[in-house]
Amino acid sequence: PITGNFSQHHGVDLAADLEDPVYSVLPGTVTSAGPRGGYGNTVQVYHPSIKRGTLYAHLNSIWVKKGAAVSKGQALGGAGTTGLSTGVHLH
Repeated sequence: PITGNFSQHHGVDLAADLEDPVYSVLPGTVTSAGPRGGYGNTVQVYHPSIKRGTLYAHLNSIWVKKGAAVSKGQALGGAGTTGLSTGVHLH
C-alpha cells in the first residue's frame, strides 16, 4: 500500500481499468512521453488550436513518442497507477 501525505492537486481524475486506452482530446504534438515524478508515466500533448497542452498521467503504458503528431481521439497509452497513485485512473 502507498502511505504518506497527499496534497490536493489541480486536474481531473477519471476512473479507468488497467490498460484502458487513453485518447487525445484534440489534435496536436506530443511534447513529452515518459516518467514525470509523482505523475508516473505521462504523455503531454500541445494543442495549437487552443495554445495549451494536456497532460495525461499515471499511465501503465505509453504508445506514442515525443514529437509525434496526434489526431483527436488517437490512443496515447493505457491507463494505470504509476507514480504517486492509490489506484488505476487517468489524471
